[in-house]
Amino acid sequence: MVQTPLDGRPIVTVRPTERIFKFRVRSCSDIRIDLLGHTSNTSFINYYFEIGVLSNTETKLYKNKNNQYQLLKSEITRDVLHCHFMRDYWIMFSAEGTFVFGTGRDMENQLLSYVDFDLIAIHALSLRSMNQIADWELQKSSGTSTIFYANDNYNHVWLQQYEFASTPIVFLVRSCSDANL
Repeated sequence: MVQTPLDGRPIVTVRPTERIFKFRVRSCSDIRIDLLGHTSNTSFINYYFEIGVLSNTETKLYKNKNNQYQLLKSEITRDVLHCHFMRDYWIMFSAEGTFVFGTGRDMENQLLSYVDFDLIAIHALSLRSMNQIADWELQKSSGTSTIFYANDNYNHVWLQQYEFASTPIVFLVRSCSDANL
């Protein structure tokens, strides 16, 4: 599990192995998933989903068009996020330009869908929370590498996992200076 801070900095970058990204999250509102054009630079945002915005009532999809973000689709999704319980979510993006966001472990509830006929390539995802702290759980099948960034102004990498193993890596590091594993 990883936690994203209130200030909107990206904390996690995932290179998806498939075009379906499954995750669990606990947050009262305002999370964001950036669909990136580069695997190691979170400033190359081609698309992004805002989930639970406007007091947890809407979900939106935006596209970067000439360095300006254009709203592609907005749907009413009242109480899509929960403050106290982890819920299952998924995002699908196809090579043909179809974007879908939904809930449920088995991808049963589709909440937002859009087709972009002028697709920009997606190579990675990053997770953010905008006004609330969010706790995230990522499924092993969702990506081949994960980078968690430290909660500081320097974007220090504090965990890199390049291959998901069959057993999880769980540890806690607390340090007042440099810590290397």
